[in-house]
Amino acid sequence: MMMVFGWGGYFYGGITELEEQLVRLHDAGWNAIRPYAAQPWRNGLHYTQEEIDYIVSRGDELGITVYLDLMHNYPPSDYLTGHKQEWIDFWVQQASRFNNRTNVVIEAINEWAPPNASTGYSWFQDLLDALRSTGIKLPILFNYSQWGGYMTIKALDDPQHNYMIGRHYYGADWDGVTTSPLPTDLDSFAESKGVTGWLRNHFEGSGGSAYQTRQLNVPYCVTELGCSYNYSNMCISGGYLMYPGNMAFVMKYLEYAKKYNANIILHRIGTYDDYHCYYQFAQDYFAQNFWTPQTPPPPPPPSFILPLIIVGGMFFLLSRG
Repeated sequence: MMMVFGWGGYFYGGITELEEQLVRLHDAGWNAIRPYAAQPWRNGLHYTQEEIDYIVSRGDELGITVYLDLMHNYPPSDYLTGHKQEWIDFWVQQASRFNNRTNVVIEAINEWAPPNASTGYSWFQDLLDALRSTGIKLPILFNYSQWGGYMTIKALDDPQHNYMIGRHYYGADWDGVTTSPLPTDLDSFAESKGVTGWLRNHFEGSGGSAYQTRQLNVPYCVTELGCSYNYSNMCISGGYLMYPGNMAFVMKYLEYAKKYNANIILHRIGTYDDYHCYYQFAQDYFAQNFWTPQTPPPPPPPSFILPLIIVGGMFFLLSRG
């Protein structure tokens, strides 16, 4: 599987709008997206099956990998109790629909809420068995994140060895971390604030989930990477915080992900403009980073020029007198 660098913002419905946004993302260099595939929906943003089909087919033409995900608060995403078979049946149906596509990844679950994670591995395996037994060849992503913590990295049994392990990460540990004046060097700032140390352990240390997944010879994929956000007021412009600390976390995470061939979908990367959607594309977000050096002043003139300027100025003044 190729490395992806994708955008996880919401799409606004309608084929015309979807076409415009897919082309914009393609032209901006993004090669993956993560739309919600749940049908029917419980709440939040949703798409018709026709729109999902269009995203997949048009994405294929544009070279965009589509990560199909279950939205928050849709059974069994977040709360699996009593919905295991519906979960399996849903993914068998969707995966069968797109099984001949080369640009589709099935993201099995968004984030489980405890205590569902205690049965997570066996349920993951049951879904994987059901998909493979029906002839599904698509790559399957299993997210080992849950509300309030993470599941331990463990291997699953896939006869095709075509699955990924992922987690979600935000820069919450560096909320409010800044300096005055604002930092201008990303590397030294990230090192001094502990960002780089955390990432070294995450990607290179024996206790890091990215490292552990790599040791299993399984691709690692983060389908939500972004700055943290302000829970108390999520629906205002700028509701997602962008301190230098959590910006450094995102930007350095991307550097390590590229080094170790981890797949990334950026999420919560703009500002809200209504109750459930943020509309800005990621390049707007990164345009606000704190590490774009200011335009330097022009260099001073060569030393032999200055006397000429002074003499010329004096001559001009005398000629006027």
